[in-house]
Amino acid sequence: MARYIALRPMTLFGLSALMIFYAHLNFYEDKQRPFNTLYRLLGISYNSNGSEPFLTIFRDKHRKSFLHQRVEENPLTYKYLHVYMAVFWSIVMPLQHIDSFRVKYPTAHRVCGYLTLTGSFLLAATGLTFPFRGLSYSLPASLSFHYAFGKWYLPFITFNQGLFLVAIPQLFTLYKTVKHARRRAFAKHRYWAVLHTTSCYVIHLFRVYLAIAFMLGTVLAKSPLAFQTALGVPQGLQEKEEAERAVFAFCTVLAGITGFAWTRKVLSQSPKQM
Repeated sequence: MARYIALRPMTLFGLSALMIFYAHLNFYEDKQRPFNTLYRLLGISYNSNGSEPFLTIFRDKHRKSFLHQRVEENPLTYKYLHVYMAVFWSIVMPLQHIDSFRVKYPTAHRVCGYLTLTGSFLLAATGLTFPFRGLSYSLPASLSFHYAFGKWYLPFITFNQGLFLVAIPQLFTLYKTVKHARRRAFAKHRYWAVLHTTSCYVIHLFRVYLAIAFMLGTVLAKSPLAFQTALGVPQGLQEKEEAERAVFAFCTVLAGITGFAWTRKVLSQSPKQM
């Protein structure tokens, strides 16, 4: 038998709620509107020429939020196949880890399982096409690296590289989950389903770090200019765009590390039952 491991549904629901919040930004016709509203609530000065304070927006080379480009240039792949599916997946997946739901409604659990695993494949597949379709907020060159504080000895991966790395455990655990479900080896199916869930929730953890980055940007925006200068906070538009792209990638790194630590903790909850 495989280990008996489990996830806390409320943790999943909390992370899913954050993902849904981020996803809803894509539903506005004016993608800048929710940001402008938030700026007013926080008392951050802004204008429409892309000169918002550092880290209060992840701007592209057109000085707009990178969401503009993704939705406007490829609504079918990004909005309908990726964003809508992410919302559905984030609502249904936590239900799959509620024991009472699984026991009381086995048919619903099975149907939701088929749908969420299909959604996992679609999300991974569409996400992997982003770098090739210009929909990814990342350095384009496959062998490029970011460098923390501009130091050559502190490199870290780009968002695109992180995208491919996280897809490996997602697709592998997806295969194992489906394989054991089809063989009706339910103990092993549950084991791999839990690992698949943690690997997929790395994307949600990424949003946690994006939210932290935004809060940091808010604090910096309200700080005196002299303080920002002392910290080396970029002020020019190009410098902001480059630094925000690096922070975006670093959030991917932090999400991956957190997801790995989370998985290790889950695996340590129960002894092997082999």
